[in-house]
Amino acid sequence: MRTLHPDFRQVRATLLDHRVDVVLAREPFPTDGLRVTALYEEPQGLVVPAFHRLAGRTSVTLDDFADEALVRYADAAYDAFWRLDPRPDGRPAPGGPLVVSAVDKLELVAGGQALALAPAGGEHNPLRHDLTTIPVAGIEPCRVVVASRAEDRGPLVADFLAIAVHQLTGPRQLRRTAVPPATDQAPNVVSAVRMIQALVPRMRERGWGRVVNVGSRAATTPLPNMVEYSAAKAAVVNMTTSLAQHLAGSGITANTVSPGVIVTDGMRRMFEDGAAARGWPGQWTELEPLVVAEYAPNPTGRLGTAEDIAAVVAFLVSPLAGYINGINLRVDGGIASVP
Repeated sequence: MRTLHPDFRQVRATLLDHRVDVVLAREPFPTDGLRVTALYEEPQGLVVPAFHRLAGRTSVTLDDFADEALVRYADAAYDAFWRLDPRPDGRPAPGGPLVVSAVDKLELVAGGQALALAPAGGEHNPLRHDLTTIPVAGIEPCRVVVASRAEDRGPLVADFLAIAVHQLTGPRQLRRTAVPPATDQAPNVVSAVRMIQALVPRMRERGWGRVVNVGSRAATTPLPNMVEYSAAKAAVVNMTTSLAQHLAGSGITANTVSPGVIVTDGMRRMFEDGAAARGWPGQWTELEPLVVAEYAPNPTGRLGTAEDIAAVVAFLVSPLAGYINGINLRVDGGIASVP
């Protein structure tokens, strides 16, 4: 059995070209010539930057973001569904930037250029440390279906469809989607493990080396709206401390650097663009103290920068840090109220 991962634009073509026999997909997508079997429904979530004004909410309604741009899609039916266009009152949805891939969508949202609707129980929850997904109440859920060629009645396809319906419908699936898959483990933990496995053997040969993993303040002060991310970063810290013990006597040290809230160009633009609506000044030098006070209060009175993190990493990888090993070094301005 082979597995492919077509996007919504490729579902019909992939089936009709006989590249695959069945596709598990979310509607809407073109269904001419296909047999479609509904499996279950997933609620929609609003994907926002981690420092968006709604990011701390446990749920939102359409009224909370009705005037904000959502990313657009080239396919008319797909675009209408995922942008709620037109809105229930008949108004058109605000325009937004056009996306051609999932990566484009994430970058546009992270950069503060638009928001996006996505399945709250899917791969978007959580996406990465600079994004978060908030459940949206009062709008139509998306439907997950299994599709096959309408004329294909072979026994293998029939058996697959029967198993899919049995395994993915009813109360079992409701329990399955209530807790999203641990998608944050891969980019935050597994990727670090793979890098260590690839590079540490050569460090052992040389009798010297430095491992610096990137954690987060969420490792010690978990964020309520980023549960999986917080757990993943805690795992990074624990793994690194264990690695330092494992590498005893090798000349290699292993430490974690845990940033706090780091200002990016996208974050700065997002707050500058929304400043007028909140009665805030538009210049970042005047705006930053207000952002710090509301979103990231810390004793330094400012947000961190990439240079702050780089300076600490440069120190830890230098010979000057040879006696520092197995620690979690917080570079967060004191925002994490832990020793």
